[in-house]
Amino acid sequence: MKWKEFARTNGNVPVFMAEFGSFLFGIVKDTDGPARWISLIHDAELVIRLTNAGIDGMNRWSFINRGDLDGHWQMIDTWDANNHRLADSITPHQNSYYVYGLISRFTAKYSDVLKTTVEGGADTATFQNSEGIPQPLQRVFAATFRSPKSKTISLFIVNDSETVRETEINLSALPEQSWYFYELNQTAKDKTSMNIQPHREFSGKKPVIQLQPLSLVLISGYKLMADEKGIVDD
Repeated sequence: MKWKEFARTNGNVPVFMAEFGSFLFGIVKDTDGPARWISLIHDAELVIRLTNAGIDGMNRWSFINRGDLDGHWQMIDTWDANNHRLADSITPHQNSYYVYGLISRFTAKYSDVLKTTVEGGADTATFQNSEGIPQPLQRVFAATFRSPKSKTISLFIVNDSETVRETEINLSALPEQSWYFYELNQTAKDKTSMNIQPHREFSGKKPVIQLQPLSLVLISGYKLMADEKGIVDD
């Protein structure tokens, strides 16, 4: 937030996080830690929280990486580590490709970030803030993007807890329309081939959904099938 405030008062320049990823499981030569399911849910949550904090862009490290230098950071596999040469084919890397891909395919450049409020979604456990005051441990986070031209909405929700959470989504401030529901939960864990497309379509102002444990959900006005290009300019 301090960097954002500094940028706003010095020419209102954009602020980017040029490199991020999860070090939860340490860094050794060929660890899969950065690409574990829980690491990618952590990364998705970071994108949501930084978006709400006003950060203008984020680059998850990295699209291409050998994977045998300091961990599995890559989103696509291009290197044959066993034979120390380029791979014969390029394939998606487990978890990284699909989780971060779901976010990046539905966020048009120059999108507005709408105010999104999460009520509830916290554990009974608490932590102490910088002032020593107990605070609830929040487990559900959400951010909403609106494309600049068509004004299409994409609402992302992360549940980083180990429990299912029934959630009412209040869309009453948005125009009446059809919504498309996408979800990545632990059934997608470690898969290297999937078709990411709408699970279902719904309408109404206050749909109720089940947030699965360690999951990323998207509710969007875009109906985007697995073989279609992502949204860049809209």
